[in-house]
Amino acid sequence: FRESGEGFEALLSRICMDYYSCAPRINLELLNIRNPGARYQRARDRVVKNLLGRADMSAYRRGTGPEAMIYRAVFVHTGSDEGFRKVSGEISRFIQGCAGKRRSFEILYSRLCGKDYGVRPGVMPLLVAGKLAEQEDIAVIPENAGGSPGLRCSAESMSGRKAMNCIWNA
Repeated sequence: FRESGEGFEALLSRICMDYYSCAPRINLELLNIRNPGARYQRARDRVVKNLLGRADMSAYRRGTGPEAMIYRAVFVHTGSDEGFRKVSGEISRFIQGCAGKRRSFEILYSRLCGKDYGVRPGVMPLLVAGKLAEQEDIAVIPENAGGSPGLRCSAESMSGRKAMNCIWNA
């Protein structure tokens, strides 16, 4: 990089842009890090719970609390972001592939946290819950809700990568 005159930061930035070419642009560093702080994890989990419960999200469009900041950073300010649209498409395809069978979210997480996308673990539950909330033909049921048919998910189950499963019983 010395011969080209390119500085180290510029070179590293170019490498990352090439490797994570489809990364969504989410501008909230307190959430968009590998391990968000406890306050932002709790706020994120409340937004996820409200999305999964199909609550009215309009208050988040104008508030100043951490939940409102998170919601706007992920769902409002990314409206024209190409990376966000590509990630949303991957999540939609994964959800549709769950029809009638058990699939681990590990498949989706590995795809979206790796090359091309680089989605941060702190953001992933929001993105998945947002897409689930858009699905009109899927009943989203908390994991501990017994044998009811539907997709079993919770904020807690979507926060980690190991034990999550997506079950869609039509």
